[in-house]
Amino acid sequence: MTMSLIPSPKLSAKFLFISLLFCAVIVAQENKPASAAPAQAPSQKGSSKGAVDAAHEKEAPARMSQQEADDLFRSVDEIMRFVSQDTGLPLHNDIKKELIGRDAVQKYIEEKMAEDEDQKSMERSEVVLKKFGLLPHDFHLRPFLVQLLREQIAAFYDSKKKTVFMLNWLTPESQKPIMAHELTHALQDQTIDLEKWMDDARKDSERATNPDNNEMDVDEESSARSAVAEGQGMAAMIDYMLAPMGKSMKTAPQVVEMMKASMESGDSSPLMTSAPLLLRESLIFPYRDGLSFVQAVLNAGGVDRAFTTLLKDPPHNTHEVLVPQSYLKGEHMGTMRLPNIGKTLGKGFKQYDVGSIGQFDMVIMLKQFVGEKLAHELSPEWRGGIYFAASKSIVNGKKVDKETVLDSTSDLSMLYVSKWSNEETAKRFAGIYTDSLRSKYSSLDPVPEEQGVFTSNEGRVQVEVHGDQVFVMEGFDSATAAKLRTQVMNASEVEQGKSMAGNLSLRTMRPVSAILGNAVIKKQLEAPTYW
Repeated sequence: MTMSLIPSPKLSAKFLFISLLFCAVIVAQENKPASAAPAQAPSQKGSSKGAVDAAHEKEAPARMSQQEADDLFRSVDEIMRFVSQDTGLPLHNDIKKELIGRDAVQKYIEEKMAEDEDQKSMERSEVVLKKFGLLPHDFHLRPFLVQLLREQIAAFYDSKKKTVFMLNWLTPESQKPIMAHELTHALQDQTIDLEKWMDDARKDSERATNPDNNEMDVDEESSARSAVAEGQGMAAMIDYMLAPMGKSMKTAPQVVEMMKASMESGDSSPLMTSAPLLLRESLIFPYRDGLSFVQAVLNAGGVDRAFTTLLKDPPHNTHEVLVPQSYLKGEHMGTMRLPNIGKTLGKGFKQYDVGSIGQFDMVIMLKQFVGEKLAHELSPEWRGGIYFAASKSIVNGKKVDKETVLDSTSDLSMLYVSKWSNEETAKRFAGIYTDSLRSKYSSLDPVPEEQGVFTSNEGRVQVEVHGDQVFVMEGFDSATAAKLRTQVMNASEVEQGKSMAGNLSLRTMRPVSAILGNAVIKKQLEAPTYW
């Protein structure tokens, strides 16, 4: 840290934030060159000796000299002690360290993506997101994510290898705040075993719910725990950057608000800027909203509650993360349910995907359709959302099964029901969704004398308001749509089989969350232009 940045206690909060952002700008300067002195010794884990040589094996020249690597490796232990004291998470063991290059990061991402069990689910959900209009029809999710992650990952902690990985093309000074974030993950791991902690989310959900619903609960609990892990990392990183000024996240909350605003601001990366809104929002969710959640718990219960206790008693779903008071008060949000729609559709259709459009999804949808102002105005009135996506049993001459990934949204039919605080708000959302249809379909024509009914290049589309609920049926003929409407509206609590409370966007991005589970990304380190 540059000592000249330390202000007197009387200086303004804006100056504190400028100082913090100065640190963030240093972190974000990926292309700032460092000296390139040659390295000599072989690589050793836990030591920087030869670390530069190892990083050079596939990439030369590395930007970090041996002297700079030595400085970075020596600083890790010092930063670890700071983070332990700041968070109250005990340090039980020394941490292993490695310096790696771009090729190694690429390999890490591809291996993680290949081994993730949720890959098939991501590919299937991609088509559903396109049907909702949240991804462009010609967008290819997986290759874009690999490229984006390669660019955005700034460092990561591997909880299987118990090793923190630093990058050879960033300067040591830029990586020290990053290390505060990553070493928080190392301390979390020593406290609760991160691998087991995330696996326990799956086991708890599978025990607590029926087989039809447990995947939604797994998604939600995993996303919530990811937000805790990253939120704590963000908090420790901010405290590390503010420490030379005698400040912390708790004593300078305005800094946190500005840091979160910076995550939502324009991005200097063309690739990140070109990403669909859903990807940008999903990528920063655990950092931005996790930070807000940890801050709320810290203010309510202190350091132990916000770190050690929170790891032992994490939130159960993303609603608790987005509305921290719900977690703090032990409130439980009700869920919407679906009847057995598959039986109504008959043998001609096959269930392709079923789930919920949650509070986080709704904010993204409204931001994309009508902008941020109306999204923040309307989203608090949301009370639930469920969808059922079906394909024909035979597509392109092939039988559809649970492994089939459809090539086109034209092969998909969908029922979507959303619930709102009152009928007036439901009508407003119905109007917004109807307006969005023209951006989703290449042709869309109103059906004469049928309000809210259209013919599109992918079949019939209906948008209806029934009290405080909005029914959307896309790709179903009128007779089938009528059956579905009647069945959903008449279903009683006893008859309803599936309870949904998840977020489609976060479920789709779960393979990415698995990679970023203990990583820090550049997006959340970049400075906004407030002056």
